[in-house]
Amino acid sequence: MPEEIILRNDMRPVGIALCGFGLFGTIGFLLFSIFGSYPAQSNGEIYLARILATLGIIAFLWKMITLNAQKYFLETSDDGIRINGTVTKYIPWENIKDIFIEQPTPEPQEDDEDYSPFMKPRLAPIMYLQIHNAEKIFFESKVYKFSPRKVDNYIEKLAALDNRIPLDMELMTANTQEEICEMLRTRWEIAVGE
Repeated sequence: MPEEIILRNDMRPVGIALCGFGLFGTIGFLLFSIFGSYPAQSNGEIYLARILATLGIIAFLWKMITLNAQKYFLETSDDGIRINGTVTKYIPWENIKDIFIEQPTPEPQEDDEDYSPFMKPRLAPIMYLQIHNAEKIFFESKVYKFSPRKVDNYIEKLAALDNRIPLDMELMTANTQEEICEMLRTRWEIAVGE
């Protein structure tokens, strides 16, 4: 049985700490709007501040709960790869066409045929999972339930990227992209060969 790959999200504790800091600031703002005195502001403005502070508290709590649940960025299993993020995706091994790293693009030169001042160079290499069919990606049921349009938009973006899923994990894990690409490639070849 092949060894499964589990990549921890090393930035998760930093995100939780930043959310905690923002949460305390928002709670302070809410308490200040409740117990402070505002002779120059109307009741409507004060209520709006309270509503915004309450929404901020809810957003920070939601993000902290989500970050706490996303302990791992990427996990493999016998059936495929699970990628955790804003939208958790599960891709079967059979749907993966290739796993590769695209190298940075150079600065465009004005004498090039296809030069445009709007072309931006890509400064860092990006790892991609190229898939056969975007329709064969599985998403969490709560994503389908609460925002099916988000799934449709994601599939449209994949079609624009030639069915390539970028795995941006520059700051997520201590492993380099080359190491991760090699591990995933080896695991994919074992899974497809079985």
